[in-house]
Amino acid sequence: MKSLDVIQTICKILKILTMIAFVCCIVGAAFSLVGAIILFCINEESAFWQEAVRYFSEEPIDLNFARCSCFGAVFSCVFSAIIMGFAKRFYADELAAGTPFDRTICRKMLKEGILYLSLSVVSVIVVSIIYACFGVSYEGGNYSGFGTGITFVACWIICRYGADVKEIADKKIAESNYAGYENANINVGENANGGGNDNENGDENAHTSEE
Repeated sequence: MKSLDVIQTICKILKILTMIAFVCCIVGAAFSLVGAIILFCINEESAFWQEAVRYFSEEPIDLNFARCSCFGAVFSCVFSAIIMGFAKRFYADELAAGTPFDRTICRKMLKEGILYLSLSVVSVIVVSIIYACFGVSYEGGNYSGFGTGITFVACWIICRYGADVKEIADKKIAESNYAGYENANINVGENANGGGNDNENGDENAHTSEE
């Protein structure tokens, strides 16, 4: 089962990567929130802001745009953390099952794909509303999450087919084992009856010899 071993190894790697991504999203959300709070407390004409702008960029930076970017990043990181949390749990369940070709795992895979698609759309809508409230044009988008959701749905179709084939094969094996068990019982019964007849014939022969 080298192919299954490869799949399980990939799932282990993806589980580790999703754990790392989950932690990074939490840290990113925390830093973005702190940055947004600091920027909301700063006056654009203050000496601190002027020095910070000169330190990080040679061109002037719009404070309103910086506030909007940090505030939008908070929600983007939160949505990404939710997605990574569910993905981490999915890979843990798949590794516990030992195979992706399982109906329960297939259902979870489909739910994961729908979650990626829905939260990616919701994230873009929420961040777009935030940018609109600040009067800033939003040109980004969580298209990677949308593509990952489509990939999960495509994998669900393949794994669902594999689960159906596996169930049919397991059913045939179970029927074959049951038929073999029944045949073995019949043979044992016939042998037992044959032995009993031989004993009866032997007893009759013994009585005849004594007479």
